[in-house]
Amino acid sequence: MARRPLEREGVYLDGGRRTTQLMRDSLGGATKSENMQAPDPLLIRMLLAIPGASALAASYSERDRRRRDPTAPADPTADLLWMTLPWGLAVGLLIPIGLVLLPIQLPGWLLDFSLGLMIAAILCAFVSAFALGWHQGGRR
Repeated sequence: MARRPLEREGVYLDGGRRTTQLMRDSLGGATKSENMQAPDPLLIRMLLAIPGASALAASYSERDRRRRDPTAPADPTADLLWMTLPWGLAVGLLIPIGLVLLPIQLPGWLLDFSLGLMIAAILCAFVSAFALGWHQGGRR
């Protein structure tokens, strides 16, 4: 009866032969998939967030400068986006807090409506932040 290969022994299909057969890795070398490590997803997110935060900060500085200088030209797009951003964040964050703190049980349709409103508000805040960064990034 043939012995089954142990899992810790690197068993792989050797495709270099005319007929493919199982071979043991007698030298104990690592396969290519073990050597390559995927980058940390948090690191990737942070690297993508830094330029966005920088553009958003520049947009806020520009908005603050326009508010202090009465002769500065108006930017209605940026003003609308800056008005939408905090409302979206406030609604998106306060709905779940309010639903958790309510002492009564709400009907399912009201919970579904609240969930939809929360998702729409958070999406609105993200779109506003992205558009503000994009709007300011085009001015650099």
